[in-house]
Amino acid sequence: MIDIGFYRSYPFSIPLNIKYRLSVPKYNPYRAYTPDDSCGFRRNYVAIYPIESPGDYQLFGRTIPT
Repeated sequence: MIDIGFYRSYPFSIPLNIKYRLSVPKYNPYRAYTPDDSCGFRRNYVAIYPIESPGDYQLFGRTIPT
């Protein structure tokens, strides 16, 4: 994890090794609803949505509920 974002503990990360970089386009326009604990890609970033919210990352999975 690189940083905690501005939106309620919104963690995101970037690849440290440029050899393993994956670039994915974002949604345009944004999704109106993204379930909580969802994992998504956008450009070179990976993020976890901690709460239900709008979003533009391409979703690929969910974390284990706490």
